[in-house]
Amino acid sequence: KDPLNFDSPLEPCLFGALISATDPVATLAILSTVNISPVLFALIFGESMLNDAVSIVLYTVLKWYGDGAFSWQAMPVVALDFLGIAIGSIVVGITFGLGSASMHHKLQARFAHRPSGEMTLLI
Repeated sequence: KDPLNFDSPLEPCLFGALISATDPVATLAILSTVNISPVLFALIFGESMLNDAVSIVLYTVLKWYGDGAFSWQAMPVVALDFLGIAIGSIVVGITFGLGSASMHHKLQARFAHRPSGEMTLLI
């Protein structure tokens, strides 16, 4: 028996979603050895994080729907779920980012010149 099932596009799409994500740690480690500009480093880091996030969302949506994701009736629902997860993730990220930045700003004024306070800010 053939271990790969080619009757449905689900398995190749799941594999593609998994394998398409780049490894940002390895990429950035290589780039840091050649001393690139900080702007280029930030751009590549952001792109690789976005690529990983899209891969995770795509894999999750395909796994939820299984073979039913490839029917014409399910395509709009799958696309809306994909967009909902992506937009929801962005909103959660912005919320936590702004909250932690606000908390860090308020605590930094209080603990700026004490060593124990600075360690607390790092944690």
